[in-house]
Amino acid sequence: MIDALGPGAADAELPEIERPLPGASNLMIGFPHYAPSGRVEATARGNEIEIRSRGVRSFRLLLSPRQFDLSRPLRVRVNGVVSHQGSVSPNARTLLRWAARDLDRSMLFVAELEIHIPPRKARCDRLRLFVASFLLVCLGDDLHRELTHVS
Repeated sequence: MIDALGPGAADAELPEIERPLPGASNLMIGFPHYAPSGRVEATARGNEIEIRSRGVRSFRLLLSPRQFDLSRPLRVRVNGVVSHQGSVSPNARTLLRWAARDLDRSMLFVAELEIHIPPRKARCDRLRLFVASFLLVCLGDDLHRELTHVS
């Protein structure tokens, strides 16, 4: 369940789902996006979950006892970085909240993890730091004289 959109620090390279309809370049197959969108892909092996995301700042990972052994530690990696490692306890409130929302007895989620992906730092921050350092090195003495010169 995606909670917040926005570029993350290490967005995964995910192939586009949308593609032109053969013979009609102005029509698309897939999911056209008219507003900001994000995507999360998850793969589970035992109690290890590998997640790749793009354009997502936070999401909830819903956990079912049918898929995971909640008596053992769970490890979650998002875009190659471990975001959770440890035990997860079943919670009756979580079960009731999602059962009431979905009304689907085949999807019983007894636990959830809130995953937050740090925001991507602006690329220009590094450039600003470089330019400021360069100017300080090149103009340091002149700038110092200008600032300390009393007229």
